[in-house]
Formats: sequence, C-alpha cells, structure tokens
Amino acid sequence: MLKKRTYRVAVVATEEATAQLLAAAIDGCCNIVVFIANESELSSLLDIVEFDLVVVATTAIHNDNERLMATIAAIRRTRASIFVVAQHLSVATTLQLLSSGVSQCMSFPINLYRLRRKVKEQLSRYVCCNEAVS
Repeated sequence: MLKKRTYRVAVVATEEATAQLLAAAIDGCCNIVVFIANESELSSLLDIVEFDLVVVATTAIHNDNERLMATIAAIRRTRASIFVVAQHLSVATTLQLLSSGVSQCMSFPINLYRLRRKVKEQLSRYVCCNEAVS
C-alpha cells in the first residue's frame, strides 16, 4: 500500500510571471507549489524545507551555465528531484545537466500540459522509490 501525501514543489525563476505560470500549471490536489524569485532565496528555503521537486526556470537567451550549475549543486545536496526549463538548451548543456542529476530538461516555449504530466510522473516515481509502506 502506498502512503498518500502532499508534495512540496518549488519553482525558481527570475521573472515572477514565469514562476507564477509554471507554479499554476503544476499546482494540484497533491502538490504545494511555491515560487521563488532567486537562487539566494532558494538556498535559504532549502535549509528549512524539504522539497520533493524543484523546477529551475530561466528565460534568458544566453544561460549563465556556471550559475545554473551552482544552483543545481545546491539542490542536489537535498533529496529533491530537479527539472530545468530554459529559453535555449544546447545539446552539450542538456547532457551536462542530465549528468549532474537533473531529471528533466525542457525549453521554452513550453507545453504546460506536458510539464504537468512530467511532474506527476516524477512524483509517482518518488512515491514508488521512497514511500512504500507495509
């Protein structure tokens, strides 16, 4: 039997409208979704909240890969799954992100239904792997 619980999901984006849109798409009956404006705020929250999934979104045309990788490393220190949504992801950047522990890479314009489905799938895997009870 699987234990039913509420999942904590964070959406990190520099643009508030983007964060709100992605958070609204992910929000559901089994999710608590918060949107975070920057990496320093995320860092503070990671110390006190155990997120199940963190979605990092950037709408910048040219990604700051070092900053993105530092954010990923901070999230990896927790047990949270990571999704990255970016304006442009090269093949090399995508491979680097996936090899660093990112579960899903997507690019804008994003299909919100696909994002919601991927979030549900990821959280279902989380249940199967981490929450089986007798």
